[in-house]
Amino acid sequence: MLYVSHYLDDMLDVPDNVTVIRDGRVAACRSARDLSEADLLAAMLGGQGLDHAGNGRTTAPTTPGAESLGENTQAVLGVVEFSGAGFGPINLRIDRGECVGLYGLHGSGAESLLAALFGVTPSRGQVTVNGRAISGSPAKRARRGMAFVSGDRRRTLISDWSVAMNHALPSLPSRPLFAHLDFRRVHRETRTTIDAYSVVGEPDQAMRTLSGGNQQKVALGRWLPQRPSLLMLQEPTLGVDVAGRGRIHVGIREVAAAGAAVLIHSTDPEEIVATCDRALVLVNGRVHRALGGDTLNVESLEEATRSASRHSGT
Repeated sequence: MLYVSHYLDDMLDVPDNVTVIRDGRVAACRSARDLSEADLLAAMLGGQGLDHAGNGRTTAPTTPGAESLGENTQAVLGVVEFSGAGFGPINLRIDRGECVGLYGLHGSGAESLLAALFGVTPSRGQVTVNGRAISGSPAKRARRGMAFVSGDRRRTLISDWSVAMNHALPSLPSRPLFAHLDFRRVHRETRTTIDAYSVVGEPDQAMRTLSGGNQQKVALGRWLPQRPSLLMLQEPTLGVDVAGRGRIHVGIREVAAAGAAVLIHSTDPEEIVATCDRALVLVNGRVHRALGGDTLNVESLEEATRSASRHSGT
């Protein structure tokens, strides 16, 4: 059996021997018994190792658009008795500089929650951003400081458009005509994202010619120059290689450190632990458990999900 994956745990647990490919060449070929996660990372990144100590946060270039938003500790997101198709009621508060995770498997309601917060689907309840009630279309919510990166790239990217034009999409609702676009600025901002996240592609390429992982990097990076108050991410590193995954995690933490609030849904417990200050475990559309500090780890997230599933009979 030939097993291909960029998940490090799988590579240490499943195969007998591991071959690491980097830039089209064999970087290492060893018995899995003789490898550690650090060995795999070193071979995959060519010496540009990621810091997986502690909470797994990484080191990478400064993220564009992560300028300071101030030290006000006012809640950025306030959610009261919020309900929609497949979830609720949910009560939630996220302060400036805080990164909160929603850990839930597919069908948990977490995907629907993020979409409803951005106005993509109908909902009931109260939502405030920076103390002001929010309602209306996604475009209106974007103008109020909300940003949403969907895990379904087909819904948020236009495959026949160039990478640069896809990168500019968040700024288009405020511009009546393409003729009013500053194409030099669009190209420059796209190039900044390409360099920051090592996107394999060029601004003038059609988006469809990029791999799924590189498309995901563009989908995230295009929001950062907008300096959102609230950044909501659904499966932010789905299909992204390990180096790009680390850079995206750093970008998320830098946006939070600059004063924004970040809300992440991921089915990967390692991603939640690596990026979030605290996490809510969602099962059947409801919050089953809240974890933070020393209690926020992979084992606690998985056990909370198993416990809730046993209790609900799912």
